[in-house]
Amino acid sequence: MSGERLADAGLAAGGLAAVVAVALGLGVPGRPSALAAGVAGALVLEFVLARRRTAVRQVWARQRTKAAAAAVFLAGLALAALLAPAVGLSLLAGGLVGYLALLGGVAIGDLARGAR
Repeated sequence: MSGERLADAGLAAGGLAAVVAVALGLGVPGRPSALAAGVAGALVLEFVLARRRTAVRQVWARQRTKAAAAAVFLAGLALAALLAPAVGLSLLAGGLVGYLALLGGVAIGDLARGAR
């Protein structure tokens, strides 16, 4: 797995840990349908973005883009926890799980092809 993908996986795993911590702290049960919708949403988003891979990589390489993404995530986490915790937190968790699964699949494909 490339260093960039590994860093992205670390950020996603940290975000997932934050979502789980908030859900546990609030005593919020997960919603399987919202979790599944989050997974599907992440996969659709990634496949759409893959069509413009070069442009997306250029934008994501900017430090301010990463900072903005972190701020949007934290705002989304807070809104989800306040407005619709069971559904919102399940959607966020599902999206992060879907993204991590996609990264895992890419890493397995890279290993199968002998890439690093």
